[in-house]
Order: sequence, then C-alpha cells, then structure tokens
Amino acid sequence: MMRILVAIGGNALTDSNNQQGQIDQGKVDAVARTLVDLEQAHTLIITHGNGPQVGWLAMQEVEANMSMDMLDAQSEGLLGYRLAQAMDNYRQTERAVTLLTRVEVDLADPAFTNPTKPVGPVLEEGRAERLARQQGWQFKAVAGGKRRVVASPHPIRVVERQAIATLSKQGYCVICAGGGGIPVVKEHDRYRGISAVIDKDYTSALLAAELKLDALLLLTNVEALYRDWNTPSARAIRQAGCDSLDDAVLQAGSMAPKVIAACQFVTATGGFAGIGLLTEAQAILEGRRGTRFVDGDSHLSYW
Repeated sequence: MMRILVAIGGNALTDSNNQQGQIDQGKVDAVARTLVDLEQAHTLIITHGNGPQVGWLAMQEVEANMSMDMLDAQSEGLLGYRLAQAMDNYRQTERAVTLLTRVEVDLADPAFTNPTKPVGPVLEEGRAERLARQQGWQFKAVAGGKRRVVASPHPIRVVERQAIATLSKQGYCVICAGGGGIPVVKEHDRYRGISAVIDKDYTSALLAAELKLDALLLLTNVEALYRDWNTPSARAIRQAGCDSLDDAVLQAGSMAPKVIAACQFVTATGGFAGIGLLTEAQAILEGRRGTRFVDGDSHLSYW
C-alpha cells in the first residue's frame, strides 16, 4: 500500500459546455468512483483545481469586489463538499473529509507585481475596461477579448499540513488545498489572507513532500507528457529522470507547471510522480500508462 497525493484538474468536475463554472454531477460521480476504487489498495490525499468556479464567483461578486482569498475559500468548500459526498455515497462509508486549507506565500513574491494567472470568462474589451476602472482589476488580451489576471505566488508552507497528516493516519480520505489553497501571508506571528490564486500543482507537490508521501499523481485530460508537443514528431514520454529534462519537454504549454511540480516532489523525496488521465490512475501507478518522473538523470523513454 502506498500513500499517494492525487491532484485532479478543475475541469474534471465542471460542465465543459457551461461558461459559468457549473459543477457537473455526472463528472463528480465518475471522479468519485475512480478515487474510491484507487483507495482500495492505497491511502489517498486529494487536491483539486477550482479555476472555472473561482472565476465565476469573482464575476458574481463584482459589487462587493470580494478578494480572491475569500473566493478561493468559497470554491474550495463547494467543490470539496460535492466530491466528499459523492465518494461517501459510492462506497457507503463516511470516510471523506474536506478541509479548508491555508497556504502561506511570501508577500515579496514577484507575482504580486506581475499578475499572470487568468481567472473568469473572456470578456469583450469595453466591459473589461469598465471593470478595470471600477474594480482595479487587471486584464490580458486573449483570443476573443480579455481575461482578468491575478497574482499567482509560489506556495512556501501548508498551514494545515499536520491536521491533514493526522486525519489521514486515522483512516480518513482528506480532500484539501483545493485550487491551490487559500493564500495567506504571515506578519508579526499573525496570518492574513491576500488576494491571489496559487497553482494547485505546486501546492500539491509541496504538501506531498511535506508529508513524505510515496507518490504524486497529477491527473489531467492528456494521456501523457509529450516531447515536441503539437508537432508531427510528437512522442509520448513513458519515463523521465528529472535531471534529464530539456526545453523541448518543459515548453509543452500548460503541462510545464505539472512537470516542474512533479520534479519538485521527486527531488525532495526520492519518490515518483506521474502525469496522465484520471481514468488511468491505477495504470499510471503501475507504469503501464502516462508519464512517470523519477529522481536522477536517467534518459527519456517513450511509448
């Protein structure tokens, strides 16, 4: 039996045809079944994304201009509740626990002066400009209009890590650090929330390393990491030593944060990390699917 942190992409729980971050109960139930089947042989700690939901909540709170840390907390509770209930209903045992999780960040992180994390829907330029004036929001041009961008600082410490470890040791399946957790800064021995969104893969890697887990699974909608992605010579990578990765791999678009997070965990613990499809989680653990990351400079192998 291994102790595994499983990180689920936020879109795995969301209606792909809905632009308002609406949760798809059918998808939640399917994710719950996969996780419950996986925990028959392993101890799981679960994290998840919240991008569609936190963006939608931000648009609903335009008048209140609620800070992102509070929206992070709202979306973490909402998604965690739905997933925990689905897991308990499937297994007919009350073992899932959702824990709102604070994650410490550094106020001096350069992300606060250079917001890059897109949240919310694509807006037409006029509306984006009005919100920028009225709310002080920052926007970035994208295909079809503009999207709001917020700070995405690097996580440095999971505040509730001991509580997560204790609950896990007592046999609970802990759902935590949703959306990367609630960002807080520490000033004079006191915490305060700060408006930001933390990358959930970086928080997942940090938490898995802090708890000295055996493996980290970063599950997404792509079956593996590819070398030369989106080119005729693209090849799916079966295994990679973290010291052997090069720009051809790290420049694989949105997969780059997952690769960096995977290697941060592997380097810190000597365990292994996997990237691949949620439906193939067990096969990724067994090395039959997905991409596995290991410590050292072993050469890339391909499927």
